[in-house]
Amino acid sequence: MKGRPILGVITGFLFGLFLGITLFLYGVIPLSSDMLWILPLLGILLGLIMAAWAPFGKSAEPAPASAPAPVAATSEEASTDATEDDASDEEKAAGDESAANEEATAEPTAE
Repeated sequence: MKGRPILGVITGFLFGLFLGITLFLYGVIPLSSDMLWILPLLGILLGLIMAAWAPFGKSAEPAPASAPAPVAATSEEASTDATEDDASDEEKAAGDESAANEEATAEPTAE
């Protein structure tokens, strides 16, 4: 038998057991009912059937390979890159401020 029959037996038994307990607690079946011991046996049978039928195993088509991860920079390269980025950001900010100042001080032209 292929699949996982032991897993099917254990989970089927637990499913049937807890189903019987739940039905008893909600008052659907009385404590003297034979269903309380039949449900776990039916769960075992259902678990075996599902273990034999379920598609456990390798898939027919392999998953596509993913792109390789980028190589991380060393700490020296990272610190050099960070200072260069900070300097360029400061230059951009200074350029933006000077352009705003020029627009604010420009006199409107009369047409």
